[in-house]
Amino acid sequence: MLAMNSPGREDELRPHPVNVAIRDALMVEDYLQIVCSDGSVLSVYNPFLCEGISFADLKGCSLGEIREDKEANVIVLGLDKGSLRVNVHPEAWAGPEAMTLQRPGHSIMIWN
Repeated sequence: MLAMNSPGREDELRPHPVNVAIRDALMVEDYLQIVCSDGSVLSVYNPFLCEGISFADLKGCSLGEIREDKEANVIVLGLDKGSLRVNVHPEAWAGPEAMTLQRPGHSIMIWN
C-alpha cells in the first residue's frame, strides 16, 4: 500500500519520524493537511476519523507513528492524545492515493 517516488536508502522506508509535533491541521478544500514541526506535510485524501481527540485539538499533538492495519482497512496515525484513522477500504477512495507525506530532503511517500 505504501509507494515512494524513488526508494533507496533504508531510512526512506520508515513512514515518519517518531514524536514530531503537529504545528497545524487544516481542511484544505476536500482534504486534511497536517503540517509538522520538522517541515513535513501529510495530506490525507480519504475519509478519516479522530479517536480520543477532536479535530480542533490536533494542533500541538505529537505524531508518534504511522502504521497500516490491513485487517481493519485503515492507516493509523498514532498521536500522543489519541489517533486518527484513515479509511482505506476500497469504497472509501476519493482519488488515486489515500495519503501523501512530503518530508524535506526525502522522497514523497504515497499510500495508494
